[in-house]
Amino acid sequence: MNGLIRAVEEAIRLDQIEGRPGHARLIERLIAPKDALLTMPKVKLSLEQENQIKNGQPIPIEQLLEPTDAAPGAHVALIGNNQRLRAVAQIIEGQAKPARVFNWPD
Repeated sequence: MNGLIRAVEEAIRLDQIEGRPGHARLIERLIAPKDALLTMPKVKLSLEQENQIKNGQPIPIEQLLEPTDAAPGAHVALIGNNQRLRAVAQIIEGQAKPARVFNWPD
């Protein structure tokens, strides 16, 4: 998980690479953040749950829209209504507790 957070924190915005040599090739290779988390279980959120997560509030796993069999301590990708990665959460004491929240512009 630490590697993922470090990679996200070290990422650069698209507008920072535009106009640089080779930027067209880079843009062709970009993948959505949610697709980069191939091995992490993905769970969809309701709009209400998205707001809870944005505010750092945990969600009981029995209230998630989709069941997850993620083991205690495992990380899950929380996907918003617009199919974008909203957070990475850790399953702790029966709750999906946000470890990293992404407030992407809509």
